[in-house]
Amino acid sequence: MSENPVDNSNEADDSSAEWAEADDLPISQVRALFVILGKALRAFQLYDDNNPVRKRFVGNLREAFEGLWSEIEGLNLAVEEDRFVMAGEEVYHSTLRSDSLSFLLYKDGIRDISFLPGVEGDELDRFLRLLQRAKMLKSAEADDVLTMLWEADFQCFKWAYVAQLGEGVVLPEEERGDLDKVHAVETEIDSADEEMAEQGGQPSAPPPPKVGSDFNPALFSLDPVEKEQLERELRAEMERDLRHDVLSALFDRLEEPEYPERQSEIVVIFRELIPNFLSRGAVPAAVSPVVPAVVPTVVSAAA
Repeated sequence: MSENPVDNSNEADDSSAEWAEADDLPISQVRALFVILGKALRAFQLYDDNNPVRKRFVGNLREAFEGLWSEIEGLNLAVEEDRFVMAGEEVYHSTLRSDSLSFLLYKDGIRDISFLPGVEGDELDRFLRLLQRAKMLKSAEADDVLTMLWEADFQCFKWAYVAQLGEGVVLPEEERGDLDKVHAVETEIDSADEEMAEQGGQPSAPPPPKVGSDFNPALFSLDPVEKEQLERELRAEMERDLRHDVLSALFDRLEEPEYPERQSEIVVIFRELIPNFLSRGAVPAAVSPVVPAVVPTVVSAAA
């Protein structure tokens, strides 16, 4: 996955290791699948939803996936800059970045993908539409493939990513040689002074200032008024009821009509969460200041 990805990312299943160890993987069939996928994606870009040419290519892709599931239980692939690799075998290759499906995923940090049985169903059109949108994105736009995959929440297409800033970065080791030498000199001087003091003498010269001795903590301290304000804000934050904020955030997401599936999921959450708050006597937390007008519509649709 990533070096520290959030666990609710679309992570590849543990069974992917079993797929990779199989000796009879249908490599040629997977290569043919990506040829058909490329044709279906181009048809998605060129034709409207109801165009028979587009429907035919998408239908061919569905049949290719269905035929593949009779051979394997899932398709797990490593994503490289110019190719997809299955169990060490190259199944897709493209050096033209503007038309490369592998580079489209790789540039945003995706390093592993898995297709599962069922992707040929309702998710296939959504997946192709996402790829079409990703190909049309400009570099200045905020969204990337990773963001769109998070929002799509596919169930039969899994993916794993790495944080690009951390990939391949070698952190420098701490250099303590000079500092250790300073400490050694200080220890030697202190020992010599202690020995002279025991003999009744005086140090021949004042010891050199220790490292960091010029640090003045008063410059970085808070005055009483600032401390009191900080304590008040900290106390208010610790005592803040997060339940009301959670409901407000859910209501905000409920007002986005372009994501009907997410609206339905939020309504299901409300059915369990709000009665739970009320049963615990947390009436203020269960009351939102503004109940969106879309709630009755979504509730009736979900019912």
